[in-house]
Formats: sequence, structure tokens, C-alpha cells
Amino acid sequence: MQPRRSRQSAAAVCYRCDNEVELKLVRTVTGDHWIFPKGKIKKYESGPEAAAREASEEAGVAGHVDPMPLGEYTQIKAGEEVTVVAYLLAVTSDGGRHEAGRDPQWLTIPQARAALREGRSDANAARLIQILDAAVARISMNAER
Repeated sequence: MQPRRSRQSAAAVCYRCDNEVELKLVRTVTGDHWIFPKGKIKKYESGPEAAAREASEEAGVAGHVDPMPLGEYTQIKAGEEVTVVAYLLAVTSDGGRHEAGRDPQWLTIPQARAALREGRSDANAARLIQILDAAVARISMNAER
């Protein structure tokens, strides 16, 4: 069965740096997997604006969104092809309200890598790990400046 149409979503790879880099992941709506906060880009929004909104709604964080995408991946959701464009978000405010059931958690890079792999096919996990790796590279590059 072919997907019926394509739409775009935005994901926020939310991070903070204290002694080490930590990423904030949320549970999917079903609670089965860990994921970056993400959702549909509304007609009036840019990708970075949608990523910031999703980070706030799902993870209860706010911050600065790098307008340069980290990358993108495609998924099929309810028979619809969805292209997810991921953006890096440096968290400046944490602890806001978040959607029920999302259970946002700060994880170290190795913990986040394991969480994103958990219960997924190798192909699906690989897409998310590519985004995580791109985020880590960008964070390291920004730290060197």
C-alpha cells in the first residue's frame, strides 16, 4: 500500500551542557518509544518555529533554535508519508508544562542513543541516531567557537 500524501513535521533536538551534554527526549503518544519532540509544521510557521513550539508543548522547554536543519528522515504515520526535519535547540528554560504522558527526561548521549534504539527496527533506529550524531557534532563545533 502506497502512502496517500506527504507532509512535513519538525523535531527539536533539545540539549543542555553543564558538566556534560544531555538531551531531552519524550515518550511517543503511545508511550512505546523515546523520541525527539516533534509535530506538524502549521501553515503560518517556519520549521524552526514549529520545532520550538513542539519542544515547549511536549517537553516543557524553551530555548534558541538553530535555523540550520540537522537533517531529515521520512516515516509513515497512519498511511501518510511524513518528512521530519530536525533542528537543534539549546535549552535556556526548563520545567514548563508538557503534554500528559510524554514523560520528558534528560539523558546523557549514550543513554539517549540506547533509548532511541530501544524497541525499534535497525532502519528506524538508524534514522534517529543519524540526527543525534549530527546534533552532537554541531554542539561540539559550537563549543569550540
